[in-house]
Amino acid sequence: MVGRLRGWDYRSPGAYLVTACTHRRRPIFGEVVGETVVLSELGRAAVEALETTAQRHHGVLVGAFVVMPDHIHAVIEIGLDEAPTGSLSHLVREVKARVTMAARVAEAAGPQEPLWQRGYHDRIIRSDAEHAALLAYIAESPLRWTLREAAGRGAST
Repeated sequence: MVGRLRGWDYRSPGAYLVTACTHRRRPIFGEVVGETVVLSELGRAAVEALETTAQRHHGVLVGAFVVMPDHIHAVIEIGLDEAPTGSLSHLVREVKARVTMAARVAEAAGPQEPLWQRGYHDRIIRSDAEHAALLAYIAESPLRWTLREAAGRGAST
C-alpha cells in the first residue's frame, strides 16, 4: 500500500480516498466515450462490489466513486456513526477479491495474469474543503481521461 501514514490506525473513524489500479493498467473495466465511462461486464462487477460494501460492513459508507477503464477511485468513510467492522485495507482487499471472483466466473480458466496491481493508494481526507475537492476530482475523471487521450499522453487519472 502506497501512501500509508505511519502510525495512523486505518480502522479509525474518517474518510479516505482510495485508488486501486489494474495490473499493468490494463483497461478491463470499460472505455471512456466523451465524458462517460461505458463499463464492461467486469466494470459493472466493480460497481456492484463498491456499492455493496456498506451493506456487508456496519459503520462503513462508500460515497462517491468512479470506475475507470484501468482503475477505481472511491471515497470510503469508516466508523462515522458506529464502530466499523473492518480496516480500510480489509475493505479494499474485499472489493478487489469480489471483482477478481467475477472475472474468474466470466473466464472459465480464470485471469491469465493478476487482475490488480499490488496494494492501493490512499489519502486521509482531513477537511470539508479537501472532501469537496476530491469529490470534484472523482466526478471529473472521465473528462480528464478524454483530454489526455486527445493530447496523446495516455490516460491515467
